Amino acid sequence: MRSVLIAMLFFLAPGLASARPAEVARTLPQAQQVGAAHYSVLGFSMFDATLWAGGGQFSWDQPFAIEIRYRRDFSARTLANRAIYEMGNAYAPLRARLEQCFADVGPGDRIVGISTGENNATFYHNGVRRCDLAAAGLRRPFFGIWLDRRGGERAFSRQLLGQVSRTAAR
Repeated sequence: MRSVLIAMLFFLAPGLASARPAEVARTLPQAQQVGAAHYSVLGFSMFDATLWAGGGQFSWDQPFAIEIRYRRDFSARTLANRAIYEMGNAYAPLRARLEQCFADVGPGDRIVGISTGENNATFYHNGVRRCDLAAAGLRRPFFGIWLDRRGGERAFSRQLLGQVSRTAAR
């Protein structure tokens, strides 16, 4: 009974403090959770995101990781196309490589992107390393997809950056 209650809490309370993924712990041993956010479109849950950075303090100038835990099915192609759309057509040449870096995902699957420098990222799917990606100035355009939302999605980024609690954003 106790384990059922814990499992229910996990699924019913997205965005609460979560365990640091092993791939983040290996690559960024000082990383702590900065913030977490839930993303939905028209009331449909898409994913939960968690930001990890050294000492729990985010800076564009320091290594960090974003963990995305999906709540729906998406193909690697869909994820790559959306990333290019968000980053801008200047990054279209990366589309095929991103599709290789990502994997088809379903509810409960995780993709972790770790940025250790301005020009590179390493991607993991459910804890398994998928690829290393290098491109000039990659960090801000790619990770800005989650960290630099504008307009009505600004609350998502603020939660992820630990600037506002999930309760205060509602």
